[in-house]
Parts: sequence; structure tokens; C-alpha cells
Amino acid sequence: MTFDLRGTTGHVHIDYEVNEDPARWGFDLLGLELDTQVARGFPVIRASVEYPAEGYRGYLGWIQVVAYDVIRGSETSSTELVDVAPQLLETSVPYLAFGVEPALFDAPAFSEGNVNWTARSFLTAVPDLLMTPSVGPVCGFSWGYTIEDGNVELAPLRACDRDDWSTATRVLSERVPGWTLGGEAWEPIPFDAT
Repeated sequence: MTFDLRGTTGHVHIDYEVNEDPARWGFDLLGLELDTQVARGFPVIRASVEYPAEGYRGYLGWIQVVAYDVIRGSETSSTELVDVAPQLLETSVPYLAFGVEPALFDAPAFSEGNVNWTARSFLTAVPDLLMTPSVGPVCGFSWGYTIEDGNVELAPLRACDRDDWSTATRVLSERVPGWTLGGEAWEPIPFDAT
């Protein structure tokens, strides 16, 4: 994805693949109380940013909103959340990653047998670089997976649109009520035709 921000052109490169080796991605070091091999077959996503703006002009943040349904027989339970590192759960920070050319990495897993799981991942910017809790989208993409009777299938990667950002802002407004969520004039960016 190619974007223009603050007079500078940047690029987001996305690698999206199946997790064939959970230890490669650090699952063995997370201290989880479950067999880390449960992550095998789930997606791994990495989004790297190339944005040559220097110093504070280069500050960007990844915000990821996740929605999932767990299906057990005739009952479905639905959850929506802002995906942040566990250390940040008690803060009012919406970022999964933040800084100069931040990288997004995620490798979800689920032990339930029937699940629909969708992430909306947005590269975002603060209008005054980092002085106020105000953020808007630069570009975004959606990805995820379904589990049916224990079989995992990755969802296709697609560029986010305004409806995706609207969904994200609804969830974000509950998680970080003190933040101003912009994006009214955002023009979604399609994937590059390469």
C-alpha cells in the first residue's frame, strides 16, 4: 500500500502466511498455559512501514480492532476489542505498535472448534505528531480466519474502507473515550496493483 502523509510518500508491505512453526514466532516464550502447537495453521501477519520522514514527523501508530464469534452448537457469543499488548490493557493507549516506521505483528490462535475472527488493522497518524490524544487513519487492511469443526482457513487480505474505520471508531470510543477519533475526510487506499 502506498500512502502520502505530511508531504511524504510511504509504503506498507504486508506478509500474510500460515503459521507452520509456532516456536519461530515466539509462542514457546510467551508463558501460555496451553500447548503452543495450537497456533499451527493460524495466520501470521507482518506489516512493515517505509516512511522517510525524520524525527517526530515520522511518528505513526498501528491500531487494530478485532471482532470474533465463537459458535457452540446453536449459541454464538460475539466479542469486539481493541488489540493492545497485555502490558497496556490498563492504559488508555489504543496502539498495538507506535513509533517511527512501526511494524505490526500478530499471530493469533484459538482453542475453540468453530470461530469467525476478523482484524481491522490501521496505520494511523496524530495531527500534531504526538502531543494530543487524537488519531486518524492513513491506510488499513482487514484479515483473519474461520475455524469450522477445528479446521482453520485464512480469510483473504483486503484493503479497509470507510465502513471498517467506522466500526473501529465505535469500538475505540469505548476503549479510549478521551481520544479524538478523526478520519471524516479519509480517502481509503487500495492495495497497489503490482
